Amino acid sequence: AKRFLVKADIPVFALEPVINSDTEELATRIRATLASANMCGREERSILSTAPTMLKEIVMVTRSALDETEYSGIKWSLAGVMLPLFNLSVSDTNKKALIEIGCVSVLLSLAQKF
Repeated sequence: AKRFLVKADIPVFALEPVINSDTEELATRIRATLASANMCGREERSILSTAPTMLKEIVMVTRSALDETEYSGIKWSLAGVMLPLFNLSVSDTNKKALIEIGCVSVLLSLAQKF
């Protein structure tokens, strides 16, 4: 079912307005970004390929979860942010973007911690 939803661009239509909104709270935008990464982050031309600001937010949330601190008023779980990050890292387009925004240093910190 997920494959059909992604092919029909349902996650894009549902989440893009929230991700790109100037009026939504940052925490809401982060949740929408994580949901989008779970649904279609592996796709080469996913919605997140065009939202580098929100990719950076995922890295910031991951750092916060690793440090066990709050980000945007929420204490994010490491498990809850690692799956979306993994899904994003499958796409070659996203790999480049994740490297550019500093994801590698966060992942190295994670590896050192565990």
